[in-house]
Amino acid sequence: MKTAFFELKNPEYLHETDDHGFPKSTAIYRIPTLPAYAISHYTVNIEKISDELFSQYHDSYEGEYVHISGLTELDEHRQAYAKPTFQINYLGILDYKKLFPHFRSDSLRERAGQFMEEADKAFDNSAWMSFLMMAGAVVECVLFDLLKKSTASKATFGQLTKDVKNISVLDENDVKTIFGMVEARNLIHAGRYETPFVGRKLAIKTRLTLDNLLKMDWSEMKNGKD
Repeated sequence: MKTAFFELKNPEYLHETDDHGFPKSTAIYRIPTLPAYAISHYTVNIEKISDELFSQYHDSYEGEYVHISGLTELDEHRQAYAKPTFQINYLGILDYKKLFPHFRSDSLRERAGQFMEEADKAFDNSAWMSFLMMAGAVVECVLFDLLKKSTASKATFGQLTKDVKNISVLDENDVKTIFGMVEARNLIHAGRYETPFVGRKLAIKTRLTLDNLLKMDWSEMKNGKD
């Protein structure tokens, strides 16, 4: 069993009245990658600010949407301060290509999913070099799509990383880790035999960055770029 956490942000609200005529609302959050997971259990976590706030809410999810219903007007106003999160326990990934719903190309989405599946297999078996190779391939697909490259583009992984650094859409630490992935992938060349091999520490650091990238709202970033 695996666990994943998602921050719940930027809700849309559905306003209704309860059986007694009191106003109630439902906060609707979108997690685009949620349909990719084989979820066995989930929990909505809300920081309890006081006994009066968030005392009678109900939660559910369907597809890519998480619903928190039964909110009062005060709950709605304090929602941002409550820092809600969605935690899932899942058996595995049902469909890897659904981890990349923002991709413009169906074929690129399919290929990224294939790379991600191989990355998962390598990571679970502590095959660190193999994991770095496949994780790098996944990130290259993400950057390729974000930067609107075409199949005719000859941009390398290193060049894509430099380009995305210039438009400042990624955290500095994530960019640093991605540059490390570029260097690690070059270890396949015989002339790099004196360079230290990939170890567990770098693989885990890379896994954290990769998971962060998969949870980012890339559609919002694309709109900002456009």
